[in-house]
Amino acid sequence: MVIPLTMPPSTGYKTYNINAGSLRNSGVEVTARVTPWANPERRASWTVTLNGIWQNSKFAGLGNSLAQENSKFSNDTAALAEQFRRFQDGYSQYDLWSVRSLGIDPGSGKEVFLKLNGERTFIYDKDDVQMIGSSRPKVEGVVGTGFMYQGFSFSVNFRYRLGGQVINDALFNKVENVGATDIYYNQDRRSLYDRWKKPGDVANYRSISEIGSNTLKTYVTSRFLQKENTFTGESISVGYEFSQSKWISKLGLKNLRVNAYMNEFVRWSTIQAERGIEYPFTRSGSLSLNASF
Repeated sequence: MVIPLTMPPSTGYKTYNINAGSLRNSGVEVTARVTPWANPERRASWTVTLNGIWQNSKFAGLGNSLAQENSKFSNDTAALAEQFRRFQDGYSQYDLWSVRSLGIDPGSGKEVFLKLNGERTFIYDKDDVQMIGSSRPKVEGVVGTGFMYQGFSFSVNFRYRLGGQVINDALFNKVENVGATDIYYNQDRRSLYDRWKKPGDVANYRSISEIGSNTLKTYVTSRFLQKENTFTGESISVGYEFSQSKWISKLGLKNLRVNAYMNEFVRWSTIQAERGIEYPFTRSGSLSLNASF
C-alpha cells in the first residue's frame, strides 16, 4: 500500500508517502434479477432486481511501521477520522478505535470507562484505546424494480445498509457539550431530558454543571457510537418515448424521448444525526429531452 504520513510542521512538508504492508479484501456479491411479466408485442415488461454485498478487509505486513500514525489523538470532532483510525495487522481500515465507555454512573453522574485490563474507572486514559466497532455494514446493496409499457417506462431503486456503525458527533457537540451560556438558546431536547440531574438517574449524558470542567472533560468515546441501518431512495425515473406517434415524423424526427430523474429522494435511518447546512444530504432532480433525426 501507498500510505501518506503526516510530517512535523518544522520539516516544511505536510505529508510524504511510504510503501507499507498490504490490504486484503474478500467478499461475495450476489445479484438476482427476475422478470415476473413480459409482453414483447406490446413492448411491455416488469423486472425486479436484488443485489447484496458482503465484504471484509484486513491489513497485513505493517508491523510497527505506522506506530506514529496510530498514536495520534485528538478530541476535536473535526479530526474524528484521524482519532478513530488505526493501522494494525489483522484489522480493517473500517474499524473504529476509541476508549470504551460503560455509560453514566447513576450515583455520581460521572462517565465510567473500561480499561484494557477489564477494570472500571472514572479516569480517561488514551492508552486504553481499543477497537469498538466498524463502519463497514454487515451487508449492503440495492433493491429495485422497473416497468415498461408501449413507450412508457418507470424505475425505482433503493439502497440499504445493515449493521454499520458511526460516531454520532451531533450527540457530542449538540447534546453532551451544552454549557451554562448555551442554555439561553434553542437546543436539542435530548440535552435536557436525557441528561443526569440527580443521584439515581439512569441517563445517557452527564450533568450540565460538569461540562467544561478541566477534571471532568468530555471525551469522544464509544458512548457516542451508534449502530446505523439505512434505507435510501437512490434513484427514481419516469420516461416516455414518442417513436410511434405520427406527429413525430411530421417534425422530421425518428425518435423523441422525455425522461425525469430524481436522486436521493428519501432516506430513513435508525439514528438521529444532524447534518445542517454545511454538509446536507444531496437531493437532485433533472429533466432530459432526447431527439434523433
